[in-house]
Amino acid sequence: DLKKGLVYTLTATGPGGTAIAQLAIQVVRPEAPRSHSGLITTFLASADTVPKGSPVTLCYAVDGAEKVEIDPPVEELSSTGRCFTIQMEKTTDFTLKVTGGGRTEESTITVKVQ
Repeated sequence: DLKKGLVYTLTATGPGGTAIAQLAIQVVRPEAPRSHSGLITTFLASADTVPKGSPVTLCYAVDGAEKVEIDPPVEELSSTGRCFTIQMEKTTDFTLKVTGGGRTEESTITVKVQ
């Protein structure tokens, strides 16, 4: 859905093993430039709805973060942002909580499992 953004995943497999790289793209309407002063700059999922057992990629980017948390807990998080892939077993609300500069911000994404 180009209104939200996209996550591209490249998987390469060869004699040395498998490597995975991901790129998150957030789409911003040109007629409404974003003036962002918050801690969370991006938080998106590769899909809103997936079949049970399917992977979904979550990506986030933050600015000025001293502490970054995602509930439910996932892989190790970065103070600037990253992407990670999760096998979805049930509908889940993922909440990103970022603290920095005396402020705290939260954003929630729901991924539904069919």
